[in-house]
Amino acid sequence: MPGPVTFGGRWENIRFSRWENFSFSHLENVTLFSKREKLDFSFVLSNPKPFSRRENKLIPAVIIATLNRLPHISFEQFDKHWAEIHGPLVAALPAVKSGVVKYKQFHISPETNALLAAKGLAVIPHDGLVEWEADKLEDILELWSSEEVAKTLLPDEKNFFERSSVQVIAGDWTR
Repeated sequence: MPGPVTFGGRWENIRFSRWENFSFSHLENVTLFSKREKLDFSFVLSNPKPFSRRENKLIPAVIIATLNRLPHISFEQFDKHWAEIHGPLVAALPAVKSGVVKYKQFHISPETNALLAAKGLAVIPHDGLVEWEADKLEDILELWSSEEVAKTLLPDEKNFFERSSVQVIAGDWTR
């Protein structure tokens, strides 16, 4: 029996009519194993693309992370350092500079949050939010584990926020 047949790259609506019109959508690096007697297949998905069920299309990877300032610095010191020092360090990273990975800072407004809390709304207890976006999750993860991040961002993070308190969530935006 021949070995597996591997199809690399991005494929949409692939049909193999010889085997009862099996259809595969939005998959990458699919490996097919044929059992000729039963016309059965096994699938190995090494890199599925993020897929939006709501919009029926491929979506970019979006990760949002929460930030909390170090206990010994004020909110104003945190906010200024994040915007004026850390932000430019991130913007200078090759993957961000080239647009492969996008980075956005969401600066909290303590005054507005106080007004919302006074109205009885629960306000999240974080000092800022970061949004990372790329076509592939691997691009973000590769950036985070890069030598550039280890040399520039990680040492700077110790100056203004608690890395151990960072929480992340991944998903997609709807319009």
